[in-house]
Amino acid sequence: MFSVIFRHELQQLGKSRPTIALFFLLVAAFVFAAWNGERAVEKHVRGTQLVIDQQAAKKQSWLDDLILYEDYVAEQGIPMQIAPPAYRPAPYGKPALGTNAGTVGEKVEDVAVLPPNGLSAFSVGQLDLQRGYSLINMKSKFFISDNYEIENPVNLSTGTFDISFVVLFLLPIFILALTYDLLSGEREAGTLALIQTQRVSMRVLMAAKICARASIFVAVILFSGLIAFAYGATGTIGFGFADSAMRLVLWFAAVLVYSFFWFALGVRVNMFRKSSEANATILSCAWLSLVIIVPTLVSLVATSLYPAPSRMMLKVSQRAAFAEAEANLDETKRKFYIEHAEMVPDEDLEEYTLSFVARQEAMDIAVEPVYKRFEQQKEKQEKLVDTFQYASPAIVVQLALNDISGTSSSRFSVYLQQVYAYHAERKDYFLPKYINRQIMTSDMFSEFPEFKYVQEDISELIYRVTFPLFLLLVSTLLIYPRRISVVQGDASRDLYGANDAIAGLGKQKAENIQEQ
Repeated sequence: MFSVIFRHELQQLGKSRPTIALFFLLVAAFVFAAWNGERAVEKHVRGTQLVIDQQAAKKQSWLDDLILYEDYVAEQGIPMQIAPPAYRPAPYGKPALGTNAGTVGEKVEDVAVLPPNGLSAFSVGQLDLQRGYSLINMKSKFFISDNYEIENPVNLSTGTFDISFVVLFLLPIFILALTYDLLSGEREAGTLALIQTQRVSMRVLMAAKICARASIFVAVILFSGLIAFAYGATGTIGFGFADSAMRLVLWFAAVLVYSFFWFALGVRVNMFRKSSEANATILSCAWLSLVIIVPTLVSLVATSLYPAPSRMMLKVSQRAAFAEAEANLDETKRKFYIEHAEMVPDEDLEEYTLSFVARQEAMDIAVEPVYKRFEQQKEKQEKLVDTFQYASPAIVVQLALNDISGTSSSRFSVYLQQVYAYHAERKDYFLPKYINRQIMTSDMFSEFPEFKYVQEDISELIYRVTFPLFLLLVSTLLIYPRRISVVQGDASRDLYGANDAIAGLGKQKAENIQEQ
């Protein structure tokens, strides 16, 4: 009987123009979201590649000038000299800027890239808020985050229409549109009593109806996901196909569990024996609460209980430390040396060098407490969200999708820690040469430290994502009613008995007519 009802439901859904239009809109939303997400990732990658090319060209230009200077001193038979701190290329015959380790370490910046993975287009996450790169030099490490746009109000208010948005906000609406009247529609149409005369279990009937609708949604999700994966997942910058494929499997798992939750909720509401209009109202309120209100409240509570210091405080601390470090310098000499660094005499060059290093060190010391407080507050916010994520399936799935797509705030925090470690490594390379006034040669340019982002093992992602999804699946099973009947309690048995009596009376009446 299940297969008969299942096929019948599929046929009815296929004949329904509103249903066909609904699935067409869902597919169109997935297609547009995939295209829009891929466009956002491509813009992100192009911007990063542009900066990489610019810095590579700058480094090559400095190297060419240094090689030209080395050729000049070799021809003239004179020793190489270190170039004074300057901001413009030296004229021919003068020491090239590339000979000064301090100038090279400050001006020839390296690009530390946070690469997107194969599913970044599925959930843009913070890609529109964070840059995909950091410029690393000898300056304070806190200058690295100057141009991050995590508090950009325009980006925060608009977001990106990506596949994650379709899954979190639109997919439940489409599911509820086909489940709000599973039984109430049959009852209002007068067909439920006819179905009951066939001795069909309500559990079988409901299961067949749900499976027919769920199978179409699953087909749409699988089809859209595979098309989006084929279109946008290229294993970009250090990620292979295996990593992207495993992430796709996790993505499918998260979306399917989320979909099953809304199906279970639709079945549960149908058990209230309300009208179709009442069911639609209840499910609409549930969607509004679980998808909009609860996530907003959790975010407000997190930011209210643990407000993070503004980035303006970081800038104020930097400026205050810089001013304090300069307070001990002669004002006239300081201004002159800043405006004419190339004219610093040899007897004052060591003082100038040490004062520059001291200012950077003082800035780091002064800003470190503010930065640590900023990070601690942000970690507390994230822990609070992780704790209360189970209050809404939308939060659980959003965190999972961002994590799977590699666009979560936690991944960016890990990236920043690697950037700061690399900044210290690069500083340790240039600073001793700068203080000791060691002349750099063209051979040293190939020895510069390079940043390599260390991706976490996929097993860590699987462990981190599957546990919340498992709890969501358990809650889905708890929501789905174990006993399905059209009347309360065990009265459904009486209904079957009444149906048998009606059938018996009808049969007896037919026999009487034949005898007459």
